[in-house]
Amino acid sequence: MADDYGAPNEGSDTDIGALRKIGQSVTWEGYLVPPRDDLYEFQLDMKRMRGSIYIDNELVYDSVEGISETVAFISNSAYHIRVEVIVVEATSWQSPVSVSLEWKTPVFKWARIPAFFLFDSANAVQFSPFPVNVGGMMTNVHFPGQNIY
Repeated sequence: MADDYGAPNEGSDTDIGALRKIGQSVTWEGYLVPPRDDLYEFQLDMKRMRGSIYIDNELVYDSVEGISETVAFISNSAYHIRVEVIVVEATSWQSPVSVSLEWKTPVFKWARIPAFFLFDSANAVQFSPFPVNVGGMMTNVHFPGQNIY
């Protein structure tokens, strides 16, 4: 069955391209690991949508309220990120609805955040030689051959 806009019924397609009715929304949650210590700004490049970005549960960007906060990040640390978007303009099934998550620093211009900086979880892996820093708290991980006594 199709609704008035020609899209599949709600729940039949989880792809963002299926969002067409005003009020439909989607939320993404995970972790962001920045490549360098720096001040970062975030934005959402959207078509027919509005949205918000939260870093460690703090609102850092809102397209409606005009909020755009700068966040100081430590390289190779995992920060919780949540992106919430909502359709604000009804369209036909063929019309695009899209959102891109972007960042910039004083060193580089606005760009989409590459997928290799985004993760679905941030847990230390037991016996891994690589430390995981989550929310500013470094795990106690010892490297092979490191004298720990």
